[in-house]
Amino acid sequence: MNVITSSNSDWSVSLLAWGDPASLKTFSGYSAQLRAQLKAQNLLRREYNINTVGATDALVGALSLVPLLSGRRPTVRREWLWSRSAIGTLSRRLNRKIELAGDRGAFLEVGTLARVDKRFGPQFQITDMTVFQAREAGQFGFGHMSAGTVAQAIQAQRETLEHACHIFAMSQWTAESLVSHYGTPENKITVVYTGPNMDPQDEVVQRRPHQILFVGYDWNRKGGPLLLDAFRLVRHAMPDAELVIVGPDPEVREDGIRIAGTLDRRDPSQFAKLKRLYRESACLCLPSCFDPFPIAIVDAMTLGTPVVAFDNGSRREAILDGRTGLLARNGDVVDLSRALEKLLASPDLQVVMSQEARSRARDLFTWERVVERIGTTIRRHLDESAR
Repeated sequence: MNVITSSNSDWSVSLLAWGDPASLKTFSGYSAQLRAQLKAQNLLRREYNINTVGATDALVGALSLVPLLSGRRPTVRREWLWSRSAIGTLSRRLNRKIELAGDRGAFLEVGTLARVDKRFGPQFQITDMTVFQAREAGQFGFGHMSAGTVAQAIQAQRETLEHACHIFAMSQWTAESLVSHYGTPENKITVVYTGPNMDPQDEVVQRRPHQILFVGYDWNRKGGPLLLDAFRLVRHAMPDAELVIVGPDPEVREDGIRIAGTLDRRDPSQFAKLKRLYRESACLCLPSCFDPFPIAIVDAMTLGTPVVAFDNGSRREAILDGRTGLLARNGDVVDLSRALEKLLASPDLQVVMSQEARSRARDLFTWERVVERIGTTIRRHLDESAR
């Protein structure tokens, strides 16, 4: 736990996350960026890592020991993590920390895994998806769980959501699931979206009009194999088209495909390379099969890079079809290739979409805006509680 002095603002929060709130690995960087903005505005009181799972928890089935066979550390089993027992255990440990710290006020959790005792203050939660949505897509391990285990996980998440006084959804797509699948009242949900991991750049960079960029560290879930199929069609029509892949090496060696490897944002030189790839590419193509609200899309738009993706999930909220990028029919490789060809074939369209993307990101997807939306709700709740 780290302690940060807050200002005399009319509201402040202590930040909770599954992992170090300051780490770029926690919640795909969302937690770290939100923390930085809260800190910059002197709105952050304290921060807590909810992941307090230790070796003794193996006795109750919390840990998978399989990674030990390859010399890696044990991992937390999702079946345990999303159980009532786990949430109860994590919540008790968190509340002991809060009690010892004498922390009082509003608490903001990135995720839905813990319950702050109401005597310490109101709890707000941010979520990018629901267990129901992950199960429907068969992603994040839920596709391998039994129906009974998933039902318990959904119920455990429902109870945690009911405990919180307000839910911040990262998209309307998620908000709709909260209402329809969990029975969360609409007036208990605020869509706050996300900001970028990239800083805006005003400097004009010469773009490569036929270069497609892919950024994703879960190759299959992010639609990598589908993009390869679409790119081969594009390459047939446009022999000089290029595809740059950032992430794990898919071990594909074909003309026009360049593997940039895994670029660590914590390394200044690698982060600079990633930013340069965004800025010089004609578009980012992220044809994810399931992706709650990818910050990579917001990063691209922040740097003025149009985005091509499948029309699923929250994509319509992130991408304005025909204005900031292009949406292809979900799962349709041919339609995806046509969208890519349309954009690559028109440098003028790239320029127009680049300007629109940058403008939309500036108006909607910034951390200042996210904190403003969160603050409006927290301030209103605190005012109503004080009456």
